[in-house]
Amino acid sequence: MKKTLLVLAAFAMSIAAMSQFYVYKNGSIVYRIDTGVADSVSFTTPSVFTGSGMESGHEYVDLGLSDGTLWATCNVGASKPEEAGHFFAWGETSPKASFAWNNYKFGTENNMTKYTTTCSYSSWSSIGEDLEDEDNAAITYWGDKWTMPADGQLEDLINQCYWVWTTDYNGSNKSGYIIYRAKNESDKGKMITSGGTSYTIADAHIFLPAAGIYVNDELLGVGEYGTIWSSDQYCGDTNKAMHLGFSTEYIYHDITERYRSSNVRPVINK
Repeated sequence: MKKTLLVLAAFAMSIAAMSQFYVYKNGSIVYRIDTGVADSVSFTTPSVFTGSGMESGHEYVDLGLSDGTLWATCNVGASKPEEAGHFFAWGETSPKASFAWNNYKFGTENNMTKYTTTCSYSSWSSIGEDLEDEDNAAITYWGDKWTMPADGQLEDLINQCYWVWTTDYNGSNKSGYIIYRAKNESDKGKMITSGGTSYTIADAHIFLPAAGIYVNDELLGVGEYGTIWSSDQYCGDTNKAMHLGFSTEYIYHDITERYRSSNVRPVINK
């Protein structure tokens, strides 16, 4: 909806002597314009990008990635992009609110009972087994058109998109990253944590909320950082798996213990 405030003659005369018109947010000037070049001021609420399509009742976005991966707009267990949704240990399909080795489905730190492939260590990104369908939370909740992202898809999301941190996504008062389809090559892989951007929520994007993580049974870091699981085990150490983590200071795909909490953001493979 667009609201236009015409500058009335009397008001125009009252500000004629002023050199500039100021726009403030939280006490700070965010925009200024010479009054001599303006005869009206318009306030417009940008439309929100509504996704590229639907699959099995869930919305996806084409972020222009080289392998054609389509990313869901919400986490598993969420009905809106800004909602955290469910938290899972890696390979588990039942959400929970307490995470430790003693309640992990597939064994303990030194005794994994499934996904036990090992490999000669070559780098931190050594990939082992991929989750079977029965252990894939995206498939369990959304059907077999969807899946959890592979580690390479997390890497593409980081390197081929334009990341902008916000503390108020679409008026929700939720923090996290708006991940835009890059408009040009120079924007790919950029991380913007402060200042302005020419991108708006009308542009193709997904939002990853900073949902925090559970440490045992305590949810920490809400609004500060978040993580999402990959479907890939780490074969350099069988008790670890690949995930993506983010905050205002970093974005990475890395390894972590399989019992830890993360959200699940489904993808469609092309």
